[in-house]
Amino acid sequence: MSDTSDITSDEEIKIPESRPLSGRLWKKTAVTGRRCKFGLVQEKNKTVEEKVRIRQEENLLRQMTKDNLARIERLREEKKERRRKNIQKQKEAELRSEVVQVIKNPAKLKRLKKKELRKIQKRDTLAKKKKKEAPVPATND
Repeated sequence: MSDTSDITSDEEIKIPESRPLSGRLWKKTAVTGRRCKFGLVQEKNKTVEEKVRIRQEENLLRQMTKDNLARIERLREEKKERRRKNIQKQKEAELRSEVVQVIKNPAKLKRLKKKELRKIQKRDTLAKKKKKEAPVPATND
């Protein structure tokens, strides 16, 4: 009895909520303010100013989400473009670093075995030579 007399009517006893059986912690057990004993509770009618303010907030929110989505899409495209450029650079570097052996005697091809013939690839070696032999423009000092 002494325990109950210490609590005043202004104070409320807060019972700690237990873990829901479903395991869905984010779900609230009781929705307050939506229903009453006798049916749905009618919401208070909003003034014109409140409706305009709410509409403006919704438009602002929509615009912000649209901007965020556009920014994310732009970043994604930039990332794809960087990736494409890096792959292209990598392929060019592989071609530059390749060791090429030119077969000058076509009779050699007839003597090669099938496996060796499969490994042979036709390449344009003239373009590579032209790049190496390209004259460097002289600067007049």
